[in-house]
Amino acid sequence: MTVISTMTAIVEDKNDAAVAGGPKVSSVEALKVAGGIEAKSAGYTFGCDLGDKHSDVCVLDAQGQVVERAQIRSTKKGFEGYFGSREPSRVAIEVGSHSRWVSTLLKALGHDVVVANPRQVKLISQNHKKRDGIDAELLARIARVDPTLLFPIKHRGAAAHADMCIIQARDLVVKNRTALVNAVRGMVKAQGTRLPSGGSSESFHKKVELIPEQLKQALVPMMTTIEHLTGQIREYDKLISDKLEQHPESKALLQIAGVGPITALAFMGTIEDPERFKKSRDVPAYFGLVPKKNQSGDRDPELGITKAGSPLVRRLLVQCAHYIMGPFGPETDLRSFGERLASRGGKNAKKRASVAVARKLAVLLHHLWVTGEVYEPIADPDAEEGVVLNQLQRVAPSNEAAIVAVVPTLVIAHRHICYGAELLQYHRRTGDQAGRGDVAQQQKEKPGSARGPYLGSTTRPNARFLLDCPEDEPDKGEHLQ
Repeated sequence: MTVISTMTAIVEDKNDAAVAGGPKVSSVEALKVAGGIEAKSAGYTFGCDLGDKHSDVCVLDAQGQVVERAQIRSTKKGFEGYFGSREPSRVAIEVGSHSRWVSTLLKALGHDVVVANPRQVKLISQNHKKRDGIDAELLARIARVDPTLLFPIKHRGAAAHADMCIIQARDLVVKNRTALVNAVRGMVKAQGTRLPSGGSSESFHKKVELIPEQLKQALVPMMTTIEHLTGQIREYDKLISDKLEQHPESKALLQIAGVGPITALAFMGTIEDPERFKKSRDVPAYFGLVPKKNQSGDRDPELGITKAGSPLVRRLLVQCAHYIMGPFGPETDLRSFGERLASRGGKNAKKRASVAVARKLAVLLHHLWVTGEVYEPIADPDAEEGVVLNQLQRVAPSNEAAIVAVVPTLVIAHRHICYGAELLQYHRRTGDQAGRGDVAQQQKEKPGSARGPYLGSTTRPNARFLLDCPEDEPDKGEHLQ
């Protein structure tokens, strides 16, 4: 029996013994007895399927042959004992609960660690013969050929991870308080009475005296818990504010109305290093705010957003977009952009506009973070005319006086052309006749309203939005890599 077959047989015998209730044998010890590969293993590729208690390892040589299979304990001592004596090699693991500390430990031991994105590795997740050992082998084989096929992810550092734990803990406490508030209201409603509406969840515990007498024994402890959770949320808010003081660059992000300390810290903590993105326009794809693509031949259907990345940060960005477009949002270019999209009508127009604003907000936040510029909610009133003037001077530089005289008229024409192009492109893609009629009716009813469609709006849009109409189209998937 060869060395490989001997090791495989011993591991299988060990697994069979464990299933039958027999004594458990360490896979590493069994492999050493069988005469496995030497401790120094240069040129080998490791695939490791992480488990909660045990992790399966598969080792391939340079020719892609399996030379070792092992099972180690999912502890620091177990990984140090197995990988500590190996020469630096490539190790592929999947992202999960243990992947953060495992990748940190393996990198400290000198190994090249590839953390695979399981959303992209369907070969493993949709395998009809899925087992931990097979998963480890597939990870090793893909990593040996081309690690980019695993769509590697980068874990946050210790400091950023600690900041995000604060955000996640606060979010969990808020959800639990909301669940308790809804439960109290439901139990009281079942008795034929209602607790007064209005007010915030922070003051809900003050309505304890309004609970029916027969329910106080059950609900008063819940109201006490709600009060305690409210105090905990205030402590988290103070802690988040203190954390932001350690990041002076966060002041640039807080310039935007609707973006508070929670969103700023979550955005910065998730990205961690703003230089990882060459362009700010790549950031929305990182948070799953760009449309999916499923193009084949002439078929290119409109799909929803990818929802990749952090669900928490994506939800925070959309909430900020709702505030910007809501009744309390100030007049800004972002608001004008969202209203222009919402005025098109059609199914879910406002929801689509909110996602589009959240997408632009992600770009803006990253740009302010990198540059530290002063945010101007509304572009310079002369910026639009200046852009048109510069374009005309390049075309006809000899007649400057005539050019300056026609600039105001050309600016208005430029607005009509951009709006018409966007509207035509939208209806060609959707065929939404009803939406077209809604827009026409809205333009007729609100010819000069600041809250009306873009064509009749009295708010000057940002010149960048005007010149980049096709590029800023919210349904395009140019951010997808």
